[in-house]
Amino acid sequence: MKKIISVVLLLVLFASALITAFKVKPAMGWASVKQEIFETVDFWDIWSLRLSEKASCFEVGTPSAVSFVGAAEAMKLLLTFGIENVERRVLGLTNYLIERVKALGLRLQTPEEPQNRSGIVNFKIDKPKEIVERLRKNGIVVSARANGIRVSPHFYNIKAEIDTFIDEIRKTICSLCSLQS
Repeated sequence: MKKIISVVLLLVLFASALITAFKVKPAMGWASVKQEIFETVDFWDIWSLRLSEKASCFEVGTPSAVSFVGAAEAMKLLLTFGIENVERRVLGLTNYLIERVKALGLRLQTPEEPQNRSGIVNFKIDKPKEIVERLRKNGIVVSARANGIRVSPHFYNIKAEIDTFIDEIRKTICSLCSLQS
């Protein structure tokens, strides 16, 4: 529970820093106005609404309770699995992906040295946007970045999904080559 509270406090501090740094302006919504307006006949007079002088002036509406529940459950899952285990799993999957990409003869744009890696793998490929769109139609979500394809496996992915991705990349490359002939 301490970790969750710490994360929430960090998020609050981060939001405060963003508001200060970017001079975020209050937004008009039911939660950002002085609450007295709801007790008057002028409630629907949108021209006389007054912003709250409290932090609530940045709240535009009802917070999404479902998002908070989902975020809390996601944090519990991550903390139960263990951050170190998540890192080890992600790096193992990216290593597997890198080996499969290299086996296709594609050029990595991601550092190969383990100490310089993250959970992102990017490789150079012709027509990355077109390929990403084809993959999306087959239920594979990656993105076109830096004249290549960016893949971000996470701890919940399995090697079979990487194999499917590689098979689809191979098929797509072959179909693009046959179209050019």
